[in-house]
Amino acid sequence: MDPTLFKCARQHIRNLAKIDREFDNSGETFIQHYKDSYNSPPFPPIWAVVETMTLGTLSHWFKNTMDVPTKKDIMRAFNMPTIDVIESVFHALTPVRNVCAHHSRLWNRRFPISFPQIKRFKESLVPESSPNHQAKHLYNYLVIIVILMQAISQNSSSKSRLIILLDDVTPNEHKAMGFPDDWQERTLWIKS
Repeated sequence: MDPTLFKCARQHIRNLAKIDREFDNSGETFIQHYKDSYNSPPFPPIWAVVETMTLGTLSHWFKNTMDVPTKKDIMRAFNMPTIDVIESVFHALTPVRNVCAHHSRLWNRRFPISFPQIKRFKESLVPESSPNHQAKHLYNYLVIIVILMQAISQNSSSKSRLIILLDDVTPNEHKAMGFPDDWQERTLWIKS
């Protein structure tokens, strides 16, 4: 709630207004309990507020905060090299999340935002300089999602389940999703 903890006070005000709308519109039981039980402070604890935020709101909130130690903890937890990179990753994933949430076409879409070059994952990612805006297609987003899922849970089966889905896709469909020809030989996709 303290604007002095954020880089841009105006962005903080916009974020609070959006959070207030999301809080008001939430049908979550824990939010209703808070509304019924408390008048102050205006919002519940941060863990509850985050549960009502969209990924876009959370991305803006994260980028605007000046709490560098917490940002570093989050950056490390997601196996990202810098704060700037994790901020860019959250920002770039927002449109992908929105497409999925609204059941829109995902497979051959070109997204408006690409990821920064992340040296530690360069063997798996398609570079921004690739032809036909290949870096803005689904492939790079899937790489980052797999990396995030592995950081969250080393035992996650999401990568193997994704590989099974991709095995049923034709080479032309792979190309339409921005997959490089050698994607299965790239570090991330090698079955372990």
